[in-house]
Amino acid sequence: MRSRLGYIKGKKEAWYSLKRNPQRVGKKIRKEILMEVIPVFELLNSREAILKHRREFPLFDTTGHLILLEESLIYGHLGCISQARERFCEYYQMVKREADEEVIPNGHLQYLEDMRHTLGFDK
Repeated sequence: MRSRLGYIKGKKEAWYSLKRNPQRVGKKIRKEILMEVIPVFELLNSREAILKHRREFPLFDTTGHLILLEESLIYGHLGCISQARERFCEYYQMVKREADEEVIPNGHLQYLEDMRHTLGFDK
């Protein structure tokens, strides 16, 4: 899981200029990491915790539905195949609709179709 500092804080992406006072900017970023980032990652410190709390941080998901794929991968890793299949298929259908509307490149859909077949979710 990755995100940018601004998204973790529940705001838009933040940019920092290092031209005037890089030490001050560094201290500000360090403080924000200690106050905002570390607590989030302490909460999301296991697969189970991610499943339980990840939806509390909707700005992590820049596509609007990537969390379904994340959950699918975690459920699969935990051996919960029916939940993994359910989340993956829901994600796949959303991506398929977007591909039909030409919102995303077809290469992504082909990748998911290959993954769907490899995982046996196309049966």
